[in-house]
Amino acid sequence: MNFFEHQDRAHQNTRRLGWLYLLSLVGIIGAIYLALWLICRLILKANISLLSPGMLLSVAVPTLLLIGSGTLFKLIRLRQGGAAVAEELGGRLVEPERATVQEQQLLNIVAEMAIASGIPAPQVFVLDQETSINAFAAGNSPQKAAIGVTRGCLEALNRDELQGVIGHEFSHILNGDMRLNMKLIGLLHGILLIHILGRFVVRYSPDISFSSDSKSKKESDSGSSFFAVIVFGIALIAIGGLGYFFGRILQSAVSRQREFLADASAVQFTRNPDGLASALQKIESHANHARVSAPQAAAMSHLFFGEANTSWLEAAWFSTHPPTRQRLQRLSVAARRVPAEVAVGNAIATPSTPDPTAQSASVMGFTPITSTSPSTSNSPVASTPRSQAPLTSTRSSTAASSRVAQAPESSQQGTQTLEGAIAFAQSLMLDCQNPSVRAQQEAWLQQTVPVSLADLTIQSGKILDTSNPRLRLPLLDSVIPVLQQATASQLQQVFKVLQELATVDKR
Repeated sequence: MNFFEHQDRAHQNTRRLGWLYLLSLVGIIGAIYLALWLICRLILKANISLLSPGMLLSVAVPTLLLIGSGTLFKLIRLRQGGAAVAEELGGRLVEPERATVQEQQLLNIVAEMAIASGIPAPQVFVLDQETSINAFAAGNSPQKAAIGVTRGCLEALNRDELQGVIGHEFSHILNGDMRLNMKLIGLLHGILLIHILGRFVVRYSPDISFSSDSKSKKESDSGSSFFAVIVFGIALIAIGGLGYFFGRILQSAVSRQREFLADASAVQFTRNPDGLASALQKIESHANHARVSAPQAAAMSHLFFGEANTSWLEAAWFSTHPPTRQRLQRLSVAARRVPAEVAVGNAIATPSTPDPTAQSASVMGFTPITSTSPSTSNSPVASTPRSQAPLTSTRSSTAASSRVAQAPESSQQGTQTLEGAIAFAQSLMLDCQNPSVRAQQEAWLQQTVPVSLADLTIQSGKILDTSNPRLRLPLLDSVIPVLQQATASQLQQVFKVLQELATVDKR
């Protein structure tokens, strides 16, 4: 089975588990209905048929409203985006102008994977207090996504291994896993409200009973009603608790399937199963494995690359990640069966004769396929050392990354600051065909925006004039994380400038 088949199987299994979630809702409604019917028959001595459409409706509607409102409330809380999740876990935003050598390498890899996957580059965070090897992706959409890595991840992994981990996290963004995880968290919160409601009923039922006695109800009726309320509250506690228990099992099962899918997609992005497999092996041998000490890590374990939770929920049913041995076994198969036509960024790569560009492509992190000998193919990480491995070059498989590599170094460095990124975005609107229009645009810039920003924009425009036009879109993708650091007022000003520049050349 190759990794395309793994992707299809993971999608199918996720859909099956989604139907199980719907069945769990039906089961919760049925359990509450049965508990209420037994209370009415045995305690209140009411003559009610087991199949009562009216009572079923009176149970189903409030239950669905309660679960739905709890789910909606939780989803609204989670709409802040991946940056909020990263900060809650203790993450620090990596600023390009202040990045260390390791952090700059991380930013480069994130930019490469953004091009390979065809989605905007997310913001990048580092969990400085975490010495284990782990990473995560969070956010409701690719536009609000964030990727975080632990300090141990930067220190323990080499470039190929780190690229495999980041490619894995990009798969979660591309395949909608983050959105799915948010929905599952919301649904579990809704189910948990049933348990909370039951505790509320049990806790305050004595007050309800005393209020009824004060209105001169018969003691027998009051006693029966009080006992019925207590029993119903206990039933809600049990049903809500069991629903949450099985919901967590299903959530973990969905998460495990999406992890297999993310591993397969990381192979597709990087074309290098060995890097990802080696990262998994280092996690197994690391002193702290993938554990994350932040208090919120237990609730967010499914967002991480490896099992971040260290509580009793590490039991097989509650594990949010498949066993490392299974992941390595599948990667071993992928290492032997990576199709030659699979290209980075879903582009078709055609094999060709080896050439010097293979080495430059490897520098960008898009490693050409290495040959695997039959004698070593059974190993979880079947590879020869990179310096000795024969390389098979591919044509156009690294087109996007190669174009970025061809960009002038001054343009790449200039976009690492917020002012430089804004200047680059504005320079894309400068007319490169009509000199008179270009002069009007530059004169308007010098009169409107700060002098330093105007000069940077004009300088960036001159660099773009002499560069390959195909560099523009990949470079714009690479500066998106920097632009995301701007405030709302700064972005509004940028959009205003872009609109005015477009108005001048009427295009």
